[in-house]
Amino acid sequence: MRRSLILALVASLAAGGPAVYLASTASAAEACAPAWSAAAVYVKDNRVSYQSVNYTAKWWTQNESPATHSAQWDVWADNGVCGGTTPPTTPPTTPPTTPPTTPPTTPPTTPPPGGAGCTATTSVNAWTGGFVTTVRVTAGASALNGWSVSLTLPAGSAVTNAWNSQNSGTTGTVRFANAAWNGRVAPGTSTEFGFQGTGSAPSGTPVCTAS
Repeated sequence: MRRSLILALVASLAAGGPAVYLASTASAAEACAPAWSAAAVYVKDNRVSYQSVNYTAKWWTQNESPATHSAQWDVWADNGVCGGTTPPTTPPTTPPTTPPTTPPTTPPTTPPPGGAGCTATTSVNAWTGGFVTTVRVTAGASALNGWSVSLTLPAGSAVTNAWNSQNSGTTGTVRFANAAWNGRVAPGTSTEFGFQGTGSAPSGTPVCTAS
C-alpha cells in the first residue's frame, strides 16, 4: 500500500500534476485509567486518571486529590497525559483494614497484657522525610464502645493526614479517637487506623484508652 502511494506521487510529479500530500496520524495517547473518586480507597500501585492525566498510588490513600498530591513525597505518581473515557470504578462500601503493602521497616511493638480496656500496636513504613503508621486497636476482656490512642511524635515531625480516626493536634503528643463506624469493638477483636506524617515516625509505645 505504501509503495503504491509513493509510485502515485512520483507519477503525479512527473506529469506536472498537482502536488499530492500524504497525511500522517500521531500515535494515540495512553488510555486513561478509571477516574479518581474522593470516596474510593486506593492502595499501592492502583492507577487512576484525573483531568486527563494518569496517576499511580504509592501507598494507601483516600480523598487525596492527585492534582494536589503528586509531588515527590506525596501519595500519587504522575504518569502523564492520557486519552480515552474509561469509566470510574465503584468505590468500596466499607473502609479496608489491610495495612500498607510495603513491609514495615520497624517491627510492631509488644502490646501490654490485655485487660478490660484496650491495647494498641503500630507498624511503620518510613522513607526520607516522611512515614505512614498503621495502628491496631485490640479490645480486652470487655467490648469497646469507643477508644482513643495517644502517641508522641519526635521533634520536627507532624501529622499531615489520618484515616479511620479523628486526630487532636498534629505535633508532640497527638490523640486519635475512633471514627463513627469503628468505635464498637468486640472482646478480643481488633480494628485499625492510620496516619501519614513528615519527619520521623513515632517509636514509643502507644497508649490506648477505652471510652
